[in-house]
Amino acid sequence: MATAWSATDLSVSPPSYQMADTDVETFAFDANETITAATGVLTRLDTNDDESDLITNTDVAGEIAELTVEGLTRGVTYELAVTFENAAARAWTRTLILDCVA
Repeated sequence: MATAWSATDLSVSPPSYQMADTDVETFAFDANETITAATGVLTRLDTNDDESDLITNTDVAGEIAELTVEGLTRGVTYELAVTFENAAARAWTRTLILDCVA
């Protein structure tokens, strides 16, 4: 059963991405300023379970955070929330909806 979601001010553009359960995808998030760290949380929207163990790699370079996601479950929608941190310890979050359709 699909879970309803909507784009918010925290959403990246485009706000969602479709993928298959066999895909290994790396998503680049632009913080629009130099960052020192980034962390990702992957939430299964139908159960609200934390599935962050499906984030298999996180890299930070300059203004870009890259997170690799794999092992999603077919027919399930997830929210990938990425929290950036800069040298002044300011933290802010952006989100991407991942819809596992095949």
